[in-house]
Amino acid sequence: PNLSYADTTSSSQAAVVVSLSLIDSATGKPITGYDPISNNTEIEVSLLTKGFFNIRANTSAGFDGNMQFTINGDFIRTDSAAPYFLYDDSTGKPAVLTNYEVRAVPHDSVTNKMGVAKTLSFSFVKRTTSASLGVTTTRSLGTSSLGTSSTGSAIQTSSSPTSLTQTGV
Repeated sequence: PNLSYADTTSSSQAAVVVSLSLIDSATGKPITGYDPISNNTEIEVSLLTKGFFNIRANTSAGFDGNMQFTINGDFIRTDSAAPYFLYDDSTGKPAVLTNYEVRAVPHDSVTNKMGVAKTLSFSFVKRTTSASLGVTTTRSLGTSSLGTSSTGSAIQTSSSPTSLTQTGV
């Protein structure tokens, strides 16, 4: 019998960045609760061992290519080997109290076609608590919002674009 086989390789399937994970540069390990990072999240800077971070792009199975990274629209680097990191695999960068919009764009090494990118926003914050006053202050350059904390107390925003204050009850 004359048999024919269909080509079932993944060349017709686009590479996909499934998620982005926060990596502690000092340990090289993902930060619990941020593997993956949710969009528009605030990350307490004290979670980083030495204040340095990195972002890892998590791809669809079998991806072989390179990853192009940008922050706030500015090109940062292209990583050509898995695992794919925003910054050099071993160094990372200091976490700055600001907003980040990270975009990871995969490029297939065989077809050189762009795959499905992932873009997400997050910010690093620093929270300080005064036990005697029951007040937690969060410092960030992020946008303000109104809501409730995990304890149910009201979160009030200040008019200053550089701080967000949560008051206890």
